[in-house]
Amino acid sequence: MNRKKSLAALMGTAFFSIGLAAAGTAFAAPAQSYGPGVTWSVEQLDAAKEHDQLIVVVGEGADSQRAEVSFYQKNEDGSWTEEFTVDGFVGRNGSSGEKREGDEKTPTGIYAFTLAFGVKEDPGAKLPYHQIDKNDYWVDDGDSAYYNLLVNTDNVAKDWDSAEHLSSIVPFYNYCLALDYNSERIPGKGSAVFLHCMEPDAVIGTGGCVKIPEEQMRALVQTVDGDCRIIIVSERDDLSGY
Repeated sequence: MNRKKSLAALMGTAFFSIGLAAAGTAFAAPAQSYGPGVTWSVEQLDAAKEHDQLIVVVGEGADSQRAEVSFYQKNEDGSWTEEFTVDGFVGRNGSSGEKREGDEKTPTGIYAFTLAFGVKEDPGAKLPYHQIDKNDYWVDDGDSAYYNLLVNTDNVAKDWDSAEHLSSIVPFYNYCLALDYNSERIPGKGSAVFLHCMEPDAVIGTGGCVKIPEEQMRALVQTVDGDCRIIIVSERDDLSGY
């Protein structure tokens, strides 16, 4: 084949491909990225269409214990207000979509809150609030009938070998919000996953919860309702899934 015919054939193929693209047949759009350097806003989340309050926890990588925690509320006109953004912590071993009991990882995903509770008195919570007393435990023994439940030993007979004695976990449990993680109570999948207070000058992560300064934690307990959702991701780019 001579060069002129070859060039014509190539040009014809190119114009044919361009024609298909113009007709909407080819060239899928690249997936949206929320990575470093990319402008991001809460309105981009699918969850923003369904909920009026969102807490967004963005880690610094799957193995990192550090995270940025932001709280957003939707206005009457549909716009969103960022109420605060603070530095916080997730699990000592980072975060994972495959959490297991005792792995010290925070589960990624989107969750509702089932309960507000704390060592301190109710600050005016919108969710049902339980003030912790000395006989309150959250059971993390997978062999117990009360696995992943808040119980009080005044009301139930102890059948567990391991549980969190809530009143002794201060200042962390001064104010808490319980996530509905593993609400099916599948043994070994993980338990007692909370958003709770952080000690001053914190330098290490949690056993699997998310912790933030007490000032912001108290404000959340006073503000969040049953519609609120918390989104936890290992890194910002993962937000495209929510």
